[in-house]
Amino acid sequence: MKTLQNYFDGKLSPQGKMPWIEYNHTRVSGTEFIIDFLEEKLGVNLNKNLNPHERAVSRAVTKMVEDHFYWTLAYCQWVDNLHETEKMITIPGPLSDLLKWILCHLTKGIVKREMYGQGIGRFSEEEIYRLMEKDMRSLAGLLVCNLLSWYLTPEHLTTLLHGMSLSSD
Repeated sequence: MKTLQNYFDGKLSPQGKMPWIEYNHTRVSGTEFIIDFLEEKLGVNLNKNLNPHERAVSRAVTKMVEDHFYWTLAYCQWVDNLHETEKMITIPGPLSDLLKWILCHLTKGIVKREMYGQGIGRFSEEEIYRLMEKDMRSLAGLLVCNLLSWYLTPEHLTTLLHGMSLSSD
């Protein structure tokens, strides 16, 4: 298989999404579409050894992580622990503290608005953390039972989690 270069400059896709890839001047965003694209263009089938039931479980876990667990992590980082997140950001220059404060508070507002639109932002802090815990326990249960390695190939899981880590930076 051809080796692909991994390059990330912090920019979002034209749709404002992460993760996204560019291959032969074609941009594809969103984990599901990236996986479909890689299967079609490169013959890389991340689910080739899965039966229909296992593919369904793989998709359900992927959607839970992308569409639910992601937002609880975003809440934790950009809303509830904003001051800790601000400490991790480096902006050089004489106005760095002011710029970090502005950047963090703008991002907090965007995250809260997006969470509200997604639906999870309509819950209280306690409820959001309860949902996060349920997602984490579900993922841990799959790991403990070795189901995750059966339903999500290591390549699929790596792609999914890598995309999430880039999105939460």
